Amino acid sequence: MTSKVNIKVLKGQDAENKVLDYIKRINRPYGAVDVSANLKGTVPKPATQKILLALAEKGEVTQKTYGMRIHPARIHTIMISIIARASGKATLFVANQNTLDALPEHTIKALADETDTLVESNKVLAGELKTASAGAANEHLKNTLTLLAAELAKMRLAPTDAELAAQIAQAESKVRASPLLPSSSHCTTVLRATHNKQIAKLRAHIEPLREGTPLVSAAELDTLDADWTRWRAEWVRRRKVFYNFWALVSDSLSPPDAEQLAEDLGIEYDTPEHVELERGPLCALANVSKRR
Repeated sequence: MTSKVNIKVLKGQDAENKVLDYIKRINRPYGAVDVSANLKGTVPKPATQKILLALAEKGEVTQKTYGMRIHPARIHTIMISIIARASGKATLFVANQNTLDALPEHTIKALADETDTLVESNKVLAGELKTASAGAANEHLKNTLTLLAAELAKMRLAPTDAELAAQIAQAESKVRASPLLPSSSHCTTVLRATHNKQIAKLRAHIEPLREGTPLVSAAELDTLDADWTRWRAEWVRRRKVFYNFWALVSDSLSPPDAEQLAEDLGIEYDTPEHVELERGPLCALANVSKRR
């Protein structure tokens, strides 16, 4: 046999405060019987009825009596038992809506103004972020163009195939026409060997040009690799900053609103080509080097 739980019965002002707090918190129409039942008997039914009537006289709650012909859909389902009472009428009580805590008009206006200010600030920050990203990309492009222009200038200064062929022919003519001592056959052999080496060196120099191979030194390649690593790391960092910032901005927005805001701000995400490049061996090699 289960033992009964002792319930502390409230009286006086404590009971009135309990009933009023419940009515305001629920903010739905209830009768005295249901209020007492929902309070688990801490305020008896007769006391609850008296308290609600007293609160109605004070203006803390609104009292209304319904007849039997009232449609049940207009009253909470829990009230049906009250409507069916022998008296034929049900008295319901609900919190006075004018006394409930609500934001004043000036506070609502201040919050709306603050929201508009934050939206404008977000637009400005998004524009600055876009400008900064474009500036970094332009700087990288400028450095790349400078390196390419320097390489092009070197190639333009290099002799053409026809000029190299003419220089080789001239060197061979000088070798054949050079005055040699009649008694110095050894000297002639040494000179011819030296000139032959020079000719071979010149031919080896023009061979890459004939094949169309670009002449890029190891130092220049190291510079290009360093620039690539540096600016890609900067791009990755800025992309992370953007995603963190965008998460803060769009956290309270629905997906359609977030998409519309991104379109209004002119935000452009990575194209499929960019995504494919990030998954390619070039970026994979950069990621491996960074982890090391």
